[in-house]
Amino acid sequence: MTQSNSMPNDPVYTERAAESSSSEDLFVNIFQEALGFERTQLLIPQYPAIDIYGTGRLIDFAFISRLDKYAFEIDGEVWHSPGGEMVDAESYRDQLLRQNSLVYQGWKVYRWTDVQLAIDIERIKEQLLLFLEREIAEGTLDGFLPRQEGGEVSLREHQTDALQELQKLRNEGKTISLLTHATGTGKTHIALSDAKSLGLRTLYLAHRTPLLSQTQERFAEIWPDASSAIYRKNQGKPNTQIVLSTIQTMAANLNNFEPKEFGYIIIDEGHHAAAETYRKVIGYFQPKFILGLTATPERHDGQSLIEIFQNYAHRLDLSEAIARGLLVPIRCVRVQTNIDLTKIRFNGVDYRSNDLGQYLFIPSRDRLIAETYVNHALGKRAVCFCIDVKHSEQMAEEFQRRGVKAAHVSGRMKHDQRQEILNAYQAGEIQVLCACDILNEGWDSPETEVLLMARPTLSKVIYIQQLGRGTRPAPGKNYLLVFDFIDNTNRYAQAMNAHRLFGDNSYIPGGLVAAPDKMIEEEKRQIDQGEKSVVILNLNIWVDRYEPVDIFRWQDEVKEMYQASELEAALGIGESVVRRWVESDRITPDHTIELGNRVYHYFKKDRLEEIRSTFNIAPLTNEDIKERFFDFVSRMDMNTSYKPVLLLGLLKLADAAGRIKTTELTGFFRDFYQQRLTEGLVVEGKKKKMSRVAELSDNEIEGIMLTKPFEKFERRKFVRRLKELTILKFSEPLWRSLTDQDKAELQKMAKAALQKYYARYSQ
Repeated sequence: MTQSNSMPNDPVYTERAAESSSSEDLFVNIFQEALGFERTQLLIPQYPAIDIYGTGRLIDFAFISRLDKYAFEIDGEVWHSPGGEMVDAESYRDQLLRQNSLVYQGWKVYRWTDVQLAIDIERIKEQLLLFLEREIAEGTLDGFLPRQEGGEVSLREHQTDALQELQKLRNEGKTISLLTHATGTGKTHIALSDAKSLGLRTLYLAHRTPLLSQTQERFAEIWPDASSAIYRKNQGKPNTQIVLSTIQTMAANLNNFEPKEFGYIIIDEGHHAAAETYRKVIGYFQPKFILGLTATPERHDGQSLIEIFQNYAHRLDLSEAIARGLLVPIRCVRVQTNIDLTKIRFNGVDYRSNDLGQYLFIPSRDRLIAETYVNHALGKRAVCFCIDVKHSEQMAEEFQRRGVKAAHVSGRMKHDQRQEILNAYQAGEIQVLCACDILNEGWDSPETEVLLMARPTLSKVIYIQQLGRGTRPAPGKNYLLVFDFIDNTNRYAQAMNAHRLFGDNSYIPGGLVAAPDKMIEEEKRQIDQGEKSVVILNLNIWVDRYEPVDIFRWQDEVKEMYQASELEAALGIGESVVRRWVESDRITPDHTIELGNRVYHYFKKDRLEEIRSTFNIAPLTNEDIKERFFDFVSRMDMNTSYKPVLLLGLLKLADAAGRIKTTELTGFFRDFYQQRLTEGLVVEGKKKKMSRVAELSDNEIEGIMLTKPFEKFERRKFVRRLKELTILKFSEPLWRSLTDQDKAELQKMAKAALQKYYARYSQ
């Protein structure tokens, strides 16, 4: 975690920055290999934070989920302890203060050295999967998006009033509600009546089993046309209009349901909502409306239940929140610059920060930004997002030279000075606020009408957070105006902008990019008929037609393509063969992406047969795949006993579709070694982790199991993790080809391998 008052011209800062760029690239590569490209896009580099004394800090990488905040720190070895070449005792104590501040503020802090990143890659991948296991399994990684809005309805004398209140909440764009009443069954009647009025497929959840049959009878009375069924453990999934279940049963069987399977969810006894089972269920499903029933809107510790529901529930896409009227519409003006950023380097998350400083400190660009505000938005309160502290100071001066009341603010300022500037801005005494760090989190100003995106970023998360500083509604505020400054980059390094974010490939200066559908349709009608929108005219912008916009995102383009290793698996050829073909110009990838110090090649899936024909590779049959699997099992290297134990577990626990729950596999893994310990047999070599099976947690055992042994199976595409990471699955062609006799033979081979392995300890 860097203190934000270090300046770019500080020799120590510069030296460390040069070292950290490569270290940060290494971390991004490791993170991507462990968790995939999509999740890597959610990392936020150089995230601003304030320590307990009000000093601004920068976290190397932040990762924000619905319930937790993660700080990933990368330091040089000499920065970790006093006595190193570049750190004294005072600096070391300051590092501890920074870390302690983050922990105090609820961050989960994890640190690695640059040396670890270079030599301990597999272990760091194992640790990342362990640290983020719950978030990945429960799909709670959308914490940077807007929360759903909710409201409380208190049941009074007239039930019709409560129904009207619930509809009013929905009309206001709110999707979560608590229905409170101290006693009686009135709450249930209202909930069932409201569900009937919407006619959506409904899920009713209760803490206790007896409530299910009682409520099913009530449903039959109130909504007789709707079919209903109670979902019980080990039963097939009901296809009825209404499904009733205990929260425990549903939490244990979420994989049997689609996230959007239910449009309306009723949670009875909502005061239990803080329990982990409720968190999993509320976070998994994506209904149109959630209604909690409770005797009190607060828990015994005073925490608001409505806030708990909001925290657990899936987050709204930004465009969805705007369409519901929770946030204001967004208009955009694209300002083309002549700045060449084609040489700027980037990793899987963002541009290198020291490259931004090198290529973007250009006075003509700064003048263009200031003049854009003066010409098109003068008098409106605006935030200008800058590259770093130096750039923020320079931009404030550019505005001031044009008579605009502008101020620079950053985390390096003392708390009182910073707060004084923010208060002056909110009071309207300052028109333009220039910042690079402090405004991304923990600051809110609904009065902001204009955002000037002077700092290019590849990060969708950072861009959304910056938009969030201006999308809050305020009296008299009809929209947020965003100025995107479009620099010249190569196609794979295009900065995030409003049109790319919202997928809008047509542009009209000052036009709507995010708004309720009716607003967008009406404005398009005006433009098509030659009418001039009053808003656009007031911006002093000449408009006559829509212009096409390139919204290419390589991340979207490669989603359905083969990576080189995946192409090798599909062709049934060895590792690195495709890379050698590319290097010798025997094959041309559809996309080649350079991220940090790694190069990734991608190929369209419909080229598979063409490539197979070009290199005269026979198609893989199920028998070929089975033969490769048997060959792999017969040749398993045995540095540990883990691989044959894993194979035995996979074969024993797989269901009819070849799926295995990781929790069950972890239990099998533990039981195997625990039984050897109980029987007085050698568990593992003394230096092997599983030799301490009695001391290991389930999470630690899962981490061991899914790293070394599982990766061997996964790399050859015999078994893979499903997206939520809580389920493993055999390759479909392989699983189809395995007969019961084959499975018995594989078990026999695994047991023979174990017998041979443990024989070494009896010699």
